Amino acid sequence: MLWGVDRADPEIPKLLDAGMPLVAVDLEVVGDHATWVSSDNVGGARLAVRHLHDLGHTRIATITGLVETKPGSERLEGYRSEMESLGLATPPEYERGGDFYADSGEVAMRALLALPEPPTAVFAASDEMAIGAIGAARGAGVAVPKGISLVGFDDSRLAALVQPPLTTVSQDRIGLGLAAARALAATIEHPDEAPAPSVLPVELVVRESSARPAGRRRG
Repeated sequence: MLWGVDRADPEIPKLLDAGMPLVAVDLEVVGDHATWVSSDNVGGARLAVRHLHDLGHTRIATITGLVETKPGSERLEGYRSEMESLGLATPPEYERGGDFYADSGEVAMRALLALPEPPTAVFAASDEMAIGAIGAARGAGVAVPKGISLVGFDDSRLAALVQPPLTTVSQDRIGLGLAAARALAATIEHPDEAPAPSVLPVELVVRESSARPAGRRRG
């Protein structure tokens, strides 16, 4: 089973050529004895953007994960697709690269807040980056969500503990592991037919880091 492996890893083709049963998580592998499982990264990113738009935001930026990875590229794809479907502009400066970790979220948020026309909301492709972004906003004197709204991805343990608690896209990490284990068992039991890839659903968990933009409050 492969988990947390870069798709450019030179060992992957060797494993596929060896013909051994292989199941990857968040990594598409193609072979007679190989399959993969992942969360609905595209759909989850679209949920995040739609939530922010429903609140009244139109200037929505993103902090991407590593786009060389399946989650990173698909969450960026989902952001772009939903922004396009909503008819919202996506200026290049609203897409800031990150690496899924907090420091990159902090750096990206500083750059977004320094723009002549900063976004009013940000979708970060991981909770860690969103937490880093909250720290950057706080350091710049911008309150979350009063000054800027944030949505993460993962629903990690820290998401509910950070201040303000983080609105995020929840993925079923235990479900991913179980699906991968079942797929691996099926591949071993039936070596001539690898099971079809699985994409697990995600859901939006709304907490306190997202709100209507300033000037559009109810009441």
